Amino acid sequence: MSKIRSEIMERDIKRRMAEAGVYPSEGLGQHILVNEAALEVFSGNTARGGNVLEIGAGPGNITERIARNAKKVVAIEIDRKFEQILSDLQSEHSNVEVIYKDVLNLNLANYMRGGLFSSDWQIMSNLPFHITEPFLKQIIDLPISEAVLILGKQMVDRIHVDNPLSFDFTRTGLTVQTFFESSVQMNLPSSYFYPEPGTDSAIVMLTPRGKGEYRGNKKLSILRHLFLTESKHSPVGKMIKESYG
Repeated sequence: MSKIRSEIMERDIKRRMAEAGVYPSEGLGQHILVNEAALEVFSGNTARGGNVLEIGAGPGNITERIARNAKKVVAIEIDRKFEQILSDLQSEHSNVEVIYKDVLNLNLANYMRGGLFSSDWQIMSNLPFHITEPFLKQIIDLPISEAVLILGKQMVDRIHVDNPLSFDFTRTGLTVQTFFESSVQMNLPSSYFYPEPGTDSAIVMLTPRGKGEYRGNKKLSILRHLFLTESKHSPVGKMIKESYG
């Protein structure tokens, strides 16, 4: 991808936002991906004819690319200032539905298990850094084929630390490792975003572990059961027995 073409893409996104009188809010963690090569890699994960849940549609530059291949795109956006731009996008792509809500207050399973669609869903998101940890916890048991996320470099490093004795080993990292296989698709310098965040990022794919992996790995099975039942305050011994059962 030429530098010139990438710069043209960035100018186009900024122009569309300026014409609508819309500017990103760093308070909401809005850092728009504007690099053409990175947009191609990210949107290239869209399953043709599938269903996609996008978190943080923003000005719709990613939404538009996803909609070209997906059967259905449900885009969740907390900030209504993007409504004009996204309404124009919906008029061009009938397979796009926009929900103006805070994703952390939604029951995502209701959208996926409501009987409207029988196939698995993908989650795709340029995720605001400050909601990364609660969002990862929110998706651990959803019926998805994969989650393709843009995460901050520190979070990417954490979810790949598997040594419990390491200072960088975290609960979030253990949670991700328990429920997903993860791989880094592309590293993204901060200059790929508008406005630039204070750290670099990466495109990460999280693929849910299959049921067979838990049957063949007692440690994973116990961890999975603990994470899924932690709000029930059941005795740990009982949960371990249920895991083995």
